[in-house]
Amino acid sequence: MNLTPSQTLRTLCAVFLVVATVRGIFFSPVASSVPQEDGVLVESTVLRVEVGVDRQKITLEDGLLAFIPRYPLVHYGDRVRLMCDMSSPEPFEGFAYDRYLAAKGIDRLCFTRKTPIVIGEDRGGVMMGTLQDWRAGVMATIDLAYGEPHASLLAGLLFGEKRFSDRWEQLFIRTGTSHIVAASGYNVSMVMIISSFVLATLGMRRRKAFGFLIAATVGYVLFAGFETAVIRAGVMGALVMTSYQVGRKTTMTNVLLLTAAIMLTINPRLLLDDAAFGLSFLSTIGLICLTPKWKISWTWIPERFLIRESLTSTLAATLMSFPILIFQFGKISLVSVFTNVLILPAVPFVMASGALSIFVSPLSVDIARLASLPTVAGLNWMLWIVEKGADLPLYFDVPAMLSVILFILWLILMKRIWTRSVLLKSFSV
Repeated sequence: MNLTPSQTLRTLCAVFLVVATVRGIFFSPVASSVPQEDGVLVESTVLRVEVGVDRQKITLEDGLLAFIPRYPLVHYGDRVRLMCDMSSPEPFEGFAYDRYLAAKGIDRLCFTRKTPIVIGEDRGGVMMGTLQDWRAGVMATIDLAYGEPHASLLAGLLFGEKRFSDRWEQLFIRTGTSHIVAASGYNVSMVMIISSFVLATLGMRRRKAFGFLIAATVGYVLFAGFETAVIRAGVMGALVMTSYQVGRKTTMTNVLLLTAAIMLTINPRLLLDDAAFGLSFLSTIGLICLTPKWKISWTWIPERFLIRESLTSTLAATLMSFPILIFQFGKISLVSVFTNVLILPAVPFVMASGALSIFVSPLSVDIARLASLPTVAGLNWMLWIVEKGADLPLYFDVPAMLSVILFILWLILMKRIWTRSVLLKSFSV
């Protein structure tokens, strides 16, 4: 049987996915239990910093995640010494927290209220250290200019920074809007579009600009914290640019399958232990396969203010990721469609004006203040919608039996969509 190049690629991807699935189920190492121990002296290098409202969460070498006081700030590459209480991650409220952290290479937790002491520095290279310094500088500018909770929302929109207070985090979860504060494909596409525009303005041809676009994409992925969703988006973007560079047409289906195969081959634990991986890919399938057809056929929804775009995208992503939302979290938010329709049209404008205000702040305070006005208005709108939407009694637990029934109905609906060739056309190219 003669296979086309596209069919050959999909066959290879399917083989890689099966191998990765088997590795993830049967051969992934299980983290050994660490006995609870108080007053452990730790000396290690900081690999990642997440600054919250009242504390910092730092990832250290050797699979250690430490929760430390909010001040003073530590930075990527700092060599720190701290005294902390050591323990193993454990599941809670039905969430397999231990397996989730294991997928990120973390098998120990460290809690302390004492200030860590910086005893040295190990940046791991000039480029990475410079990138992290820029990130810290940008976050400091956002904090100074906007305050809380506006600063946390803008940092989440631009870079996927997760640092909301527990209260605001729950409000975003209840309204199904947590995805807007996670770096994803939208952010990566914005980086690629802006970089392409700048390079074209400078007169650089596409083939010469290819390396700069790849570098910009990789830089943003690192800048945004190297999270699963943004890695997926970065790999897909790089593959699409490569296909244009070599003069070979491709489909987003091929790109998506190849991206999944690459990521799962590198880290097979993502499949079962990182809900963000499944949510990211299923949502992307919905956006690729369902949204375009719905945008054309749902003419009864107005296009003004991106209402049809927001509604079809939200429904497509939510529908495709429904099984993970039900079985992983056991809860459902019926208000999510309405909150997303009201919030999503404002996202690109807030991101653009926010990025502009940050970019020009070192050059002119007056221009930065002027650029921040629409940003503040947009952030206020989003926070108000989230707060009011969370007050509605439309977020509730889903019993196990109802979850099974809903999953069966979801499968029936997916079969119906397939027979109507929405998905079939996407996979037949």
